[in-house]
Amino acid sequence: MSKNEVKYLNIADSIKIKILSNIYQPGDLLPSENSLCEEYGVSRMTIRKAIEVLVGEGYLMSSPGKGTYVREYSLNKFEVGFKIDEIIRGGYSHAKLIHAKIMAPTIELVYHLQVAPKTKIVCIRSMLFQGERPVALDEKYIPYFPGMNIKEDSFSYRDMVSIIFGENYGFGYWEEIFVTGVMTDAEIGAFFEEMTGEPRKKQKFMMLFEQKLYDSDDIPIGYGKLYVESDLCRLRGNSRV
Repeated sequence: MSKNEVKYLNIADSIKIKILSNIYQPGDLLPSENSLCEEYGVSRMTIRKAIEVLVGEGYLMSSPGKGTYVREYSLNKFEVGFKIDEIIRGGYSHAKLIHAKIMAPTIELVYHLQVAPKTKIVCIRSMLFQGERPVALDEKYIPYFPGMNIKEDSFSYRDMVSIIFGENYGFGYWEEIFVTGVMTDAEIGAFFEEMTGEPRKKQKFMMLFEQKLYDSDDIPIGYGKLYVESDLCRLRGNSRV
């Protein structure tokens, strides 16, 4: 671990202790970046990385143009990370874009994204591989906005947060993750069959990770599904006590 990583992680721990000690209470506005830079004697980039860690852990919520606030938290909360390399045992070697297209929302998407039936939705589907073996199907659904680039040759495989926020990655959002075991239907099976060229059973047991992304005003801004081959799926988490 580099010295810079140690610095921002130590600062994140220091701020976390202040939150758990009620020095910073839920709803409080965190001191400005300049104030924190002066307090800890580091650069703004280091402070931003520390804040990003605490946003990801659920202690803080950043609102662009407003500042960073302390969130309500639970001391008895089990947390599971949503890093694909950690979810898939052995990670993945590469990803292949299946398609990126504009579509009308299904009833399911109207519910999850809270959009009108005539809203345009961008659907991005990718297959993840270990060598030649397809091991996971990734589906992302994001409300379309004017100017959004959906040309397939412009897409590299990225997580939904970086697709939506770009350079503002890590700020002004929160997410929910739901994990279930499902029997896949023929449509999902067809994507795997297309990648391998081999017949596949219409139904197969897989692990489904559903991701719902919200902005700082609790408005849904993205919904995703990750189907992972059950024999390669693993979960690791931690509990706050």
